[in-house]
Amino acid sequence: MDIKVCNFDELIEKEPYTVALEGIEVGIIKWQGELFAYENNCAHIGGPVCLGGVFNKVSLVLNEDKTVEKECVSEDELRLVCPWHGFEYDLKTGESVFSKRFKLRKFNSFTKCNEVFIEM
Repeated sequence: MDIKVCNFDELIEKEPYTVALEGIEVGIIKWQGELFAYENNCAHIGGPVCLGGVFNKVSLVLNEDKTVEKECVSEDELRLVCPWHGFEYDLKTGESVFSKRFKLRKFNSFTKCNEVFIEM
């Protein structure tokens, strides 16, 4: 069953929009014209993951002595970060960047005539 959530224009880039659907809280994130929808339940300890932030992936370049030489910020990869313990998830896949055994429950989402729908 497809449920209308909001209008596409209401969504702000990289800002989670949460809604309760059939007793499940779902967060929707718009990024580069795509939609990503996940249950608002961190796979780590159950925190409200979609109330956290969406950030660009940051990688470190280390010196031989393991000190940081520089930080690299990716424009192509985003992380959804749970506000409880900082657990990070790849926005596109919902997989934890720390361990693949932690994964967010993903929902199919789409737009039709500028309206956003989630498949339940």
